[in-house]
Amino acid sequence: MNSIIDDAKSWFAAASVRQTKMGHWIEEADLDWRFPIEMNPLLSHPAISRLEEERYRFLCAQLYHKYMHDICITETDVINKVALDIAYGRAAISFPDAIRTAAFSVVMDEAFHSYAARLFSFRIQYVTGVAPMFLPQTNALVEAMQFRGLEQVPPGLVSLLSCCISESTFTQEILVASRLEKYSQQFRMLMVDHLRDEGRHCSFFRKVLEFYWQAANDEMRNHVAEVLPHILEAYFDRSIEIEFEKVVLCEIGFSPSQADTILKEANRLQSNTSRVRNALEFLHSVRVCEHEKTGAQMARFMKERGVEIELH
Repeated sequence: MNSIIDDAKSWFAAASVRQTKMGHWIEEADLDWRFPIEMNPLLSHPAISRLEEERYRFLCAQLYHKYMHDICITETDVINKVALDIAYGRAAISFPDAIRTAAFSVVMDEAFHSYAARLFSFRIQYVTGVAPMFLPQTNALVEAMQFRGLEQVPPGLVSLLSCCISESTFTQEILVASRLEKYSQQFRMLMVDHLRDEGRHCSFFRKVLEFYWQAANDEMRNHVAEVLPHILEAYFDRSIEIEFEKVVLCEIGFSPSQADTILKEANRLQSNTSRVRNALEFLHSVRVCEHEKTGAQMARFMKERGVEIELH
């Protein structure tokens, strides 16, 4: 009971939904519409940097719309579904009351993040006059969560693992975004507010995976070893992003072949090494990689992608 009360005190004291004042990222008239180059190497490509302002603004607005839309999908279609499964005892295993109760706080936070992201997207539309062209109804995390290739794997395990890995890597990405001071201060403050909750969420899903792993028998651990490479493969795949960016590039005047060339050259600069490192360090920290079969699968995953990571 004490841990439940302590978690509640922490949420009431720190949750962004209880602390945030809307005006600092919605009501201010002056908003820098430039999307951070550090978050998408496409913007550093010479062909893009030479664009006149109107076409560059259109591209940046679409990238903002997509980024905010991805937050909405991730938070509501993945994180909240898994959190509710944990809360109601529908997850891969039954969790203790403290974890099941804390899951509701995650749901509240993530719903607010989705609402804030949608509001910011509308703010970008108002400032730039650029509405979203189209927004994919899926993303890499959703694709990872929907992996169904192994019939013997218990229902809910893939979504649980996908969610835990996502929260461990997304927290680091939000941290980077919250420190970008050369662009929109409203965007930076939105990320600061988001980060206020993500640290707790990362800790929550660490507890979730730690509990699962400690409770798992050999068969359950072998199932984790079997599905992890497939989850990571889907999660770090950028094909949905590339398809979206190609459509946008064609809309601003590039031919399909020019768009393909630009994206191919830009994606050489897009390294997933840091995200892979974050995911593997997270798995290592909860001792998942100490399992012989899982460790071997992760070593094979890194070798096949030419990723060299020394885990401590």
